[in-house]
Amino acid sequence: MLLQVGELARRTGLTVRTLHHYDAIGLLAPSARSEAGYRLYGADDIARLHAIQALRLLGLPLAEIGGLLGAGGESLPAIVARQIAALDRQIARPPRCASGSRCSNSGWPRAAGPTPATGSRRSSR
Repeated sequence: MLLQVGELARRTGLTVRTLHHYDAIGLLAPSARSEAGYRLYGADDIARLHAIQALRLLGLPLAEIGGLLGAGGESLPAIVARQIAALDRQIARPPRCASGSRCSNSGWPRAAGPTPATGSRRSSR
């Protein structure tokens, strides 16, 4: 079964314009074209689109996704595992303020003032 671009857009929640863009940059080419010139997508195209959507949700840019999904690239589970590990490392790092100093857990610089537990003053860094 082949889906026209509008039907694929409707089923995936993407816009037709997005699918046209993916075709223009070589990320997702349709399997065929109808006699009227409409893009037609088959099962393999749809599976590739699902992989693209999953990798976009993990924060990968389209240019990197294209390289990863290219011929001879890693499998999707390996790509996802690598991206999750990178995100875990990023989360584990203490946040940095714009000044380069460490921030509190909230992401805001620590202010001088009494601490809730001891009542002693923090030094501002």
